[in-house]
Amino acid sequence: MEGRSDGGAVDLSVPAISEAIDRLDNEVTHLLGLVESGATRTRVFTDLSLTESAQMSASYQRLRTMAIGYATSGSSFAGDTSLLAVLRAGLADLYDLVYGPGHSQFGNWFHWQISSPQALNDACVLLYDQLSATEIDNYTAIVQSRIPNADGQTGANRVDVAQVMIVQGILDKSSTKIAAGRDALSPVFPLVTSGDGFYSDGTFIQHNVIPYTGQYGRVLLEGLASLLALLTGSPWEVIDPQKQVVFDTVEKSFSPFIYDGRMMDALRGRGVSRWNQSEVSDGRTVEEAILLLAASASSAEAAAWRSRVKGWLQRSSSESVYTQASVVRAKAFHNVLHDASVGSVAENNVTQIFPVGARAVHRRPGWCVALASASSRIAHYESINGENRKGWFQGSGMLYRYDSDHAQYSDSFWAAVDPYRLPGTTVQRTSLPPASGAPKPTNKWSGGTVLDGNYGTVAQYLIPPGGTSMRAWKSWHFLSTSVVCLGSKISSSSSATVETILENRNLHHSGSATLTVDGVTRSLTLGSPTVITGASWAHIQGVGGYVLLGGATLYALLEDRAADWSQVNSYVAGAPAPTDRRFLSLWVDHGGAPTAGHYSYVLLPGADVATTANWAASPPVAAQASSDRHIVEVPAAQYLSADVFTVAGTSAAVTTSSLPTMDLPGQCSVIVRRSGSQLKVAVAQPTKALDSVTIVIHEGGWSPSTPHPSVSVSTSSTSTRLTVDTSDRDARSHQITLV
Repeated sequence: MEGRSDGGAVDLSVPAISEAIDRLDNEVTHLLGLVESGATRTRVFTDLSLTESAQMSASYQRLRTMAIGYATSGSSFAGDTSLLAVLRAGLADLYDLVYGPGHSQFGNWFHWQISSPQALNDACVLLYDQLSATEIDNYTAIVQSRIPNADGQTGANRVDVAQVMIVQGILDKSSTKIAAGRDALSPVFPLVTSGDGFYSDGTFIQHNVIPYTGQYGRVLLEGLASLLALLTGSPWEVIDPQKQVVFDTVEKSFSPFIYDGRMMDALRGRGVSRWNQSEVSDGRTVEEAILLLAASASSAEAAAWRSRVKGWLQRSSSESVYTQASVVRAKAFHNVLHDASVGSVAENNVTQIFPVGARAVHRRPGWCVALASASSRIAHYESINGENRKGWFQGSGMLYRYDSDHAQYSDSFWAAVDPYRLPGTTVQRTSLPPASGAPKPTNKWSGGTVLDGNYGTVAQYLIPPGGTSMRAWKSWHFLSTSVVCLGSKISSSSSATVETILENRNLHHSGSATLTVDGVTRSLTLGSPTVITGASWAHIQGVGGYVLLGGATLYALLEDRAADWSQVNSYVAGAPAPTDRRFLSLWVDHGGAPTAGHYSYVLLPGADVATTANWAASPPVAAQASSDRHIVEVPAAQYLSADVFTVAGTSAAVTTSSLPTMDLPGQCSVIVRRSGSQLKVAVAQPTKALDSVTIVIHEGGWSPSTPHPSVSVSTSSTSTRLTVDTSDRDARSHQITLV
C-alpha cells in the first residue's frame, strides 16, 4: 500500500533514509504551495480542476502523500497541526465537491473504484487518530457505496479492490468486511488456463491478450505482498494454500524478466509510454515488493529472494537505487544491501520461452535479449486511454538487448525512437494512425523450443498491425554467443518500402558510437542515411557486432529525434519539455511490393571488432531461410535448430554435415544436439493445433536414456522414430535424451 509510512523510528544517520525524508518534505512543501485558498473553492489544488476523473484521483493521491509526511517520524511535517488542517479540509472538500453522495461517476471507472478509494483509505489510516468519527463514517460509507465488492474484477484489479475492502474493514472495525476482502483474494491465487492471471509457463496476462507481468503483474505482486504482510499473524491471515502460486511467481514470472534491476519493457505494455515510469522504476517497485513478500514466505524462499534482490540492486548503475525512493523503500533497500548475512546472486544464464505470452528471453554472460511477438492469442500491443499511441510494432518481433547501457530504454527511448524501426522487426513503411492496429493478428504460429535451458529457437508468422498486406516468416536462433535472425517469404502488394531493422540504438543526448563496416570506419552524416552495398559485417562501438550472412546492402542512419512524450501518451500529464535523443539505426531494405524477400544476419552482443570480423570471415554457423523452413546448424557443436512451416501432416527432409538426416514435422520447432554418446532432441508445436508430431532420425539404435512421459521412441537398424504427444496444446518444449 502506498500509504505505508516509515513504520516507526528512523535512523537519520543513514544518508539514504535522511535523503528520502528530505524528498518527502520537499514534496509536501511543493504540494502545500499548490493548495487552493478560499472558503468557496471548487478544487483542492490550483492545477487540478476536478472536471476529469484523473484530476480527482490525483487530488486524493496528493493528499495521501501529504498525510505520509504528517505520519512519518523524522519528517519536518510530522504531527504538524497546520498540515493536518489542510488535509482535513482537502478530504472534506473532495467529498463535497466530487466524490461524495449525489455525485455521479464520470470518466474512467478506475479512478472511482480503485485509485481514489485507495488513496482516501490510506489517508484515513494515516490520520485515523486525528479524524472525527463522522469523517471516518462518511469516507468509509462513500467508498463502500462506490465499490461494495470485487465482483467482476480479475488479476491486478481484483487485488486492488480487495485491498480497498480490507482497509475499509479496518477503518470500520468490521471483522466481516476484512474477511470479505481477504476471501476476495482467493480467485487470484490459482493458475489460469484462459483470461487474466498467471499461467503455468510463468506468463501473466491482463486484458485477456496482453503479457503484463511488468505492469499489472507488478501491481498484483505489490498489493498481495502488502496485504499478506498486513494480515499475517491476525485472525484474518490468508490461509488459502493456493497462495503458494504467488510465491512461485517470483522465480517463474518476475525474475526471468528482470535484468540488473530493470523490469523489461517487453512485459510493461502501455506503461512504456509513461514519462514518469520506466524499466528502472518498475524494477524497483518489484524488488521492494519481493522483499516485503519475503516476510510471508518460507525461510528458504525469503533467503533466496533477498539474495536475488541484493544482486539486482548492486548491479544497477543507471541511477542510484535510492532515486525517488520512499522512506519505506530506502529502509528496505539499505537493510538488504548492508546485511552481511545476505549473499548476492548473479544473473542466470538461461534460455526460456513463454508460449502463452509470446515472449522469450536468452541470458548470457554480460548480456541478454528478450523477444516480443504476437499471434491469434496475443496482441501486438495495447493502446487505451490515449497511452502507447505509437506502439504498433512492439509485438512484431522486437528484440530488446540488455547490456552495460542500463539507460538504453529508460532514457526517453519510447518518446524519441522511430516507431517504424524497432530492433528485430520487419515493417512496411506505411503511415498508421495513432492507436490503430492493436487487435490480435490471425497468425497461429508464434513460439518455439528450448534445449537444456541454454539454446532455443522461436519463429513467428508475421501479420503486422494496421491491416497492411505485408507478410513474413521470421525466426530467432539463440546460441551460446550469438543470435541468428532469419526471415523469408517477405511479401507485400503495396509499393511502400519494407525494411528489416537490425538495430536502433539509443545513444542518448548527443551521444556517439563508432560504426565500422567491413573494417572501414564509417563517418555518418547526421540525418542522412548511408548506403553500403555488399556489406558482410558491421560493428557498433560498445554494443557489438552484426554479421550479414551472404552479404547484403546495409543502411545506416545517425539521427537526432525529439523525445516528445505527448506524441505517445496524451493521458499522463506533466511530461518534461522535449529534448533530443540520438539514435544509430541499421537496416536492410526489401524494396516496395516484395514477393520473396529474405534476410540472414547474426547478432554478436558485446563482441569487439576483431571478433566480428573473424566470425564473418569464417562463420561457425550455416543458415537456411526458405519459404518452408528456417534452419541453423553449428557443425562444430553438432547442433541443429529448425522451424518447419509446412502444413500439418507433412515433413521436411533435413540433411546436415554433422548430424544424421532427419524428417522433421511441419508446424514444429526442433533442436537436435549430439553430445558425446548422447543425442538430445527438443520439440514444440507452436501453433497448438496438433495432438502429436513425429520426427524420424535416419540413424538406428537410439533409445531413451529414461522413459519420457510425452515422447515415445521406436527404433530399427536404420532409423529412430520419435512420436511426441502434443495433445495438451500448450506449445511447451518436450526434451528427450537418446543413448
